Amino acid sequence: MLLVPFVITHAFAGGSVTNAKSNAPPFLIRSGVAPIDVHMHAIDPIVWNEKFPREKHEKMFGHQCMDAEEHLAMTIQAMDRFGIQKGILQGHLHLVRQWVERYPNRFIPAFTPEFGDTNLPPVADPKFLALDHEALAQKFGRDLDSGKYKLLGELTHPFSGFPLNWKPLYPYLRVAEKHGVPALFHTGDPMESTLANLGANSNPSLLADVAREFPQLKIVACKGGLENNEKLIGVMTRYTNVWADVSVLNWENDEDFQSAIQRFRKAGLMDRVLFGSDQCLWPELIGRAVRNTDAFLTKEEATKVFRLNACRLLGLSP
Repeated sequence: MLLVPFVITHAFAGGSVTNAKSNAPPFLIRSGVAPIDVHMHAIDPIVWNEKFPREKHEKMFGHQCMDAEEHLAMTIQAMDRFGIQKGILQGHLHLVRQWVERYPNRFIPAFTPEFGDTNLPPVADPKFLALDHEALAQKFGRDLDSGKYKLLGELTHPFSGFPLNWKPLYPYLRVAEKHGVPALFHTGDPMESTLANLGANSNPSLLADVAREFPQLKIVACKGGLENNEKLIGVMTRYTNVWADVSVLNWENDEDFQSAIQRFRKAGLMDRVLFGSDQCLWPELIGRAVRNTDAFLTKEEATKVFRLNACRLLGLSP
């Protein structure tokens, strides 16, 4: 098991980055293991800043990155400070590849078809349905074989009005199952979004259909189902191929997070609970996620949630 005598070792490429430098001391979790963050994003701040007004969201989440270089620099800084050895990276695929090229030992690249590549329309575009998804899924399989991608990243189609068990994405799930790699799904309605039907479309109960259709697929319910955490626990109890990451839960509301951990614990599911941060444009959330997760777990649970469970999921050495 890898322990964490972590110090900050990475300089920011290109020199100083506004608001990114910190003299804060390294934070060591009580169990002493090197965490694996199963939920990280490389996203284009120019695109996302149009969706998330900076003034509003900085009050809740900390500094909001304004360019791609700052986003990478602050993410690496937070990973170093909080001892995160590796992170599953998903998002805009050209940025995923850039981050992995820069830090190949820190990020695990994930393919996300509906996030779009330079030649793919977004999932909400009717042109997305017209694509040959069987052929694209086979290409995904070849990319898995070559090591370009390691798994199927967070599927966020509920934000575009489609349910978790949306069948146009099944070809990608079939390939992931065949290759023995996990598939991540967004679940829950973060911060009580105003998007119509997001809560219904992201209800983790729908993952029961996916678990039945793909019994060998490792399914990860991101954000622990949020307001539907109890429903997710019901699905996890019935289907042993369903896992949960606790991103967002671990920084949005302490009381809700503690209640969710108690439910996972009572149901005997702590062997399938994973640490994640979902840092998006706000890398300071990584620290909040680590601190809160560490605070609400026993030492034995923290060892599993921060590292050992992810190692089993991903086939990594503990």
